[in-house]
Amino acid sequence: FMQVLHEKSGFVGSELEEIKETFVKFDSDNSGDIDVVELCEIIHYLGRQATMAETMALVSKLDQTDDKKRTLDMTGFLHFMRLHRETELQLYKSTFEKVAGEDSYLKRTQARNALRLLSLEGFQPGGSEHGNRRAAAVLDAAGIEHMEIQESIDLDEFVKLADVVRRRRMQELQKRAGFSDAEIDFFMEKFRDKDPQNVGQISVVQVCS
Repeated sequence: FMQVLHEKSGFVGSELEEIKETFVKFDSDNSGDIDVVELCEIIHYLGRQATMAETMALVSKLDQTDDKKRTLDMTGFLHFMRLHRETELQLYKSTFEKVAGEDSYLKRTQARNALRLLSLEGFQPGGSEHGNRRAAAVLDAAGIEHMEIQESIDLDEFVKLADVVRRRRMQELQKRAGFSDAEIDFFMEKFRDKDPQNVGQISVVQVCS
């Protein structure tokens, strides 16, 4: 577990490059800095999870923060993402231990349950219909039910699976361009209104009308 935590500041090479590219993407004014609101957007864009309060708590631990502007440059952002990764791995560990109990491994069914818990982190059970639909969509995007999982796995193997689930969530969010389920439903309804013959496409004129 600790090897996963410390290797390359918690990131593999491709993830490190992805994080740098994402910083540039969200630095829309090319100022070389991003603020806390943009940090939250980046975290969600990367398929990770954090509230504004959690983001602020992590930012407060950084020496690279511009206290007046509450912004981070690239170096500060990488340090922030490293801290966030450590927090994420601790969540993986606590979830593993919660499901495993006194055991040092998870059986296949337990592993799926633990991955579901991680995927639904931040969702309130028994919430609104929209919230429940969104939770179901998140689980579906994660593809947990179809993952190939060994009969029993240890913590390091669980971390790898949890990262796969996070990446799938990231791909789903990016495919949706960051829109919520309610917004997606609204756009789909409008699209269907413009496409009564179910052709599957509409013209630019229709979009603008």
